[in-house]
Amino acid sequence: MKKGKTFLAILLCATVAFAALVLASCTPAVITVEVKAGTYPDTVDFGEDVDFTGLVVIGTRANKKKIEVEYPNSSLEVGHLDTTSAGLKTVTVKYTDSKSGTLQTQFSVVVKEYDEPEVPVADGIILTYGKPQNLVDYETVKGNANEFIDHTAPYTVGTDNKVVFNTRVTVYDNATNGVSTPANFLHDIKVELKSGSSYQPVGNEYFTVTDKKGEIKFDAAAAGKTFKITFSPDASMFQTYASGNYSWSFELSVESGWNVYNLDDLSRFDNTKSPDSRWNTYKNNRVEPHIKGMFLQNDITLRKSELPENFFTATDRAVLNSWVGIFIHYTPENETFNFDGNYFNVSAAEIPLFNDAVNSHSTLFVFGNGEEIVSGVVDDTLIHGTNIIKNFSLFGNS
Repeated sequence: MKKGKTFLAILLCATVAFAALVLASCTPAVITVEVKAGTYPDTVDFGEDVDFTGLVVIGTRANKKKIEVEYPNSSLEVGHLDTTSAGLKTVTVKYTDSKSGTLQTQFSVVVKEYDEPEVPVADGIILTYGKPQNLVDYETVKGNANEFIDHTAPYTVGTDNKVVFNTRVTVYDNATNGVSTPANFLHDIKVELKSGSSYQPVGNEYFTVTDKKGEIKFDAAAAGKTFKITFSPDASMFQTYASGNYSWSFELSVESGWNVYNLDDLSRFDNTKSPDSRWNTYKNNRVEPHIKGMFLQNDITLRKSELPENFFTATDRAVLNSWVGIFIHYTPENETFNFDGNYFNVSAAEIPLFNDAVNSHSTLFVFGNGEEIVSGVVDDTLIHGTNIIKNFSLFGNS
């Protein structure tokens, strides 16, 4: 009898488990989504940093049953709302799950016209306090769906040099009766470590605030981790400007590498050791760290007036030399070099051609070793490591 009962119990358990599996697998996919009215603001202020926490997406399954998902949620992605100009703005919301794939819907928000205060209540009223323009540009590109380009990559910064966050601050200036941008505005900067779907406060084991104007230096221990930064005015600012609830936040990933803002930063891509390197005079015996990655922090325009003159055939820099690599990088064996553009652009449109009739066969970015590309051939035996270039647009000169 005991054996029979034991067998029956096992059989029942197996039957229940099978039934649960069948029920789960029969759940219909979500086929349409919409944003629930009343869960997002209809109008926002000019310059406001809008938080869409609490926004609800209604999904309708194939069997006409509905579900509700509240943001933030790993299945929801809410696009960027630009409040730097007034008018009707459209925000895209994406819903993703393994059965339904990715569905998207939109809702509209009105950004109110800037209402200039008639009577200042202090020496200056803070009118706008928002994300740096480069982060706004990144969010704008990331929010634009494109079937040929992956626009889901995180914003990445490096550990080798400081990251500069130029908060967009404008104040009402009593002296000029207009709007101005303060030159030495200080910020309270908070950095939190992402853990799952939440954020945890961290100390200085991962970063150093090098300048309350907006500079952060992430340490090597931060590489491979994701953080949220939050800026708000430093308390000392309210001695001059009227107090208020101002802040902006942004999530970013940290990797080992160099943050690129200009040609001087980009020149570190070239790590050739040749005594005849065309960059030697420009770098002036500068000690180069061993860089394992580069991360664009804004658009870069390469100008012939700024490049070393020996890339050109004449002092007026009107003609580009032939068979040269402008930026050459050697990646050691068993090492990976990452070049991540954060959706920014590199333009070489201002670099002159070799001449009107013949191609110069010169190359902007070369992975190899050696200053010259002799007869157009790079020695493949000298390209040992792995090189990853992603998330940027390159504009040539022809």
